[in-house]
Amino acid sequence: MIWDRYYKSRRGVISMYDINFKNLRKDAMFGLPFLFIGLVFMIISSGLVINPIVKKASMDKSVEAVDINKNCKYDEDGDYLCQPIYTYNVDGTFYKCSPGYSSSVVNTSDKKVYYNSQKPNECITGAETTFNLFSLIFILFSLIFVIVGGIKCLKGVKQIKKVKKLNETGTLVKQLPYRMVPSGMAVNEVRIMCPIVSYTLPNGTTLELRGTPRYDHRYSDSDGMVDLLIDLNNPDNYYIDFEINRLSGNLPGDYSQGHAINTNVMNQSNLQGMAGMIQNVNSDANAGIFGTNQPIINNFDTNQVVKNNQAMQSGNDQNLNNNQQLQNMNNNTAVSDDVSSSSDN
Repeated sequence: MIWDRYYKSRRGVISMYDINFKNLRKDAMFGLPFLFIGLVFMIISSGLVINPIVKKASMDKSVEAVDINKNCKYDEDGDYLCQPIYTYNVDGTFYKCSPGYSSSVVNTSDKKVYYNSQKPNECITGAETTFNLFSLIFILFSLIFVIVGGIKCLKGVKQIKKVKKLNETGTLVKQLPYRMVPSGMAVNEVRIMCPIVSYTLPNGTTLELRGTPRYDHRYSDSDGMVDLLIDLNNPDNYYIDFEINRLSGNLPGDYSQGHAINTNVMNQSNLQGMAGMIQNVNSDANAGIFGTNQPIINNFDTNQVVKNNQAMQSGNDQNLNNNQQLQNMNNNTAVSDDVSSSSDN
């Protein structure tokens, strides 16, 4: 039996594999801009709602305005805006109060003015303290950004923790065929792709596993294959990357051709189809569709991958022949034992 050498990290966690977390961190950080924008808008919207309430609480008297001047005019952009002026009377002295914003609509039904009895010129209109539709939309808009950004960040962090757990207990399967599909996201008008792998479990169930979106825009590897780290007891926990290696050195059983069920490798037509997909992506890039005039994928050598797969298939066939020869030897041994037993009798 071959025993693995385990390596411990600085935190004392047992690790078996060399995993690059760079793309996973980019996945977790993808939601930060949404979260930041949402928090900024949340602060602004909170100020619009809370500030009038706080200001009103500091006023101890109220009175109805004796006159409301809409004070409307066209601004530099040609918009017709109003900044109403409320005139109110305190002990025979008239004061004016105006909101700190302009609006195309003036609510003249609310004539209430709140003021400080010690300093009657400090005031706020009743219209300013009314929770309006604009404030509600602003708050909802902020919440959407905060929720979307927060969920994306939490999912990314959860994925990193899951991969770290797989680093302790996962099963490595190297050199699996894959295909790239759009993830539905884009950065600077450049589409982000993600790998998809078909993997057959020991019980015969075939799963289609979708990998983490490639925020690093890496869509191929020198061998044209991807590596899979999976928890066979819970197949929903898995991680796909172009290069995952065992810290103690990869074992023959780590390679996909070493698994009895997953012995299929891509034939030349499949590889040519992948090469055609990559050529289409590069053509789109050259046409400026993705916002760049540079090829996105330039390190995929179809001929080399075909040679690699042919070599792997040849090795796999040799293993099958060896197994057959071993089985024949076992059968011959069993027959010899039976003959010996009969002679003794």
